[in-house]
Amino acid sequence: MERRKSKRIPYFIDASIMCGDDIYDGIIGNISKNGFECIVTSVTKSLNNIIPHKKIELNYQDPLGDDIIDLKCKVVWIKRPYKKSMVIGLKILYLSSKYNKFISSLIY
Repeated sequence: MERRKSKRIPYFIDASIMCGDDIYDGIIGNISKNGFECIVTSVTKSLNNIIPHKKIELNYQDPLGDDIIDLKCKVVWIKRPYKKSMVIGLKILYLSSKYNKFISSLIY
């Protein structure tokens, strides 16, 4: 039984994650209207400052055009499958019109 409020869409796109003064590379996946999971791919930096409830910023290139989509998010959960990798669940705190347009293009 599906316990999620929003449908998840398996879609993957490169992203930049800003947490404090640190910038990490990542890949967004499992997108929904209100959030997504993100695989942090930067292995040269410490991942210790990414913790649950932390507010972060994330941006990515809109695949539908030239726009950069900026999102303010909150870390909801963290998985550490390996010592130098991390998968984070993010809730979007502010749904921008650009993100709504992007997610609508994937759903319909």
